[in-house]
Amino acid sequence: MTQAESHWYSIGEMASLFGLTRQTLIYYNKIGLFCPAMVNDDGYRFYLPTQIPTLRLICLLKDLGIELKEIAEIIDSRNISALIDYLVARKAEIGRRIGQLDTQRELIDQRIRYYKSVERWRDVTDTPILKQYDERLVVAESFPHSDVTREVLHPTLMRSMKKLRAVEDGVPVDGFGTMLTEVKSERGDEGQLVYRPAATFTVVPAGVDSSKLSDVVMLPKGLYACMSYWGMPYQGYAAERLMKWLNDHNFEPLGNAFDFCLLDTTSYNDIHQQDFCCIQVMVKF
Repeated sequence: MTQAESHWYSIGEMASLFGLTRQTLIYYNKIGLFCPAMVNDDGYRFYLPTQIPTLRLICLLKDLGIELKEIAEIIDSRNISALIDYLVARKAEIGRRIGQLDTQRELIDQRIRYYKSVERWRDVTDTPILKQYDERLVVAESFPHSDVTREVLHPTLMRSMKKLRAVEDGVPVDGFGTMLTEVKSERGDEGQLVYRPAATFTVVPAGVDSSKLSDVVMLPKGLYACMSYWGMPYQGYAAERLMKWLNDHNFEPLGNAFDFCLLDTTSYNDIHQQDFCCIQVMVKF
């Protein structure tokens, strides 16, 4: 190596100076981003001290999240105005990502609250209670026919979820279930209401623009009779039991019943092979 070359840096020395790996500099050379000033007959790469500022700028821009392709364009242009434009664009992109992350954080918080509510409902299984709710919105999808089975339930539910997912932030974090409508008692009991599955629904999370959704149903603010249970909403067990409890306690049901599926088949185990649900109906007293 000549005296002039003694001031050069080997690839290992240059990498160490910047806290990089040799493989990183080899890759930069491969893509033409940062090439050695000289490669000797043995294939060893050497860099001049005057190349240090260029690599310093590359590392800075990479730390700021700018893509290597854009960094190459900045290095080639040697234009401060272009550099400012790239940084302004990067700042705007970060702002968008922060907004997305804030939304995801809120959706995660909603899902955490949902699971905590499931734990509370498990503590009062098969026990009718009264609970006050604020207004809630759901997206409904009618069953194709009255013979509801799991094979009908699941694809129908996915069609309601698809409607919700069609809008911004329409993530089904607040649950889903089956809407039941009033029908005349098949046993002919005077004044006895019977509920039958009519549609699936997916709860609209807070912050979603409901005006852009189709088939939205409102659950009004008010007092609801609720009962959590293990079973399937189309079997009618919970609806009949809850209606009997309302009749025994002189409560009048108002409108449709909504059977929320709190835990589905993903929670099945050796003890439970049915969904965990919570049927709710607004009442007047």
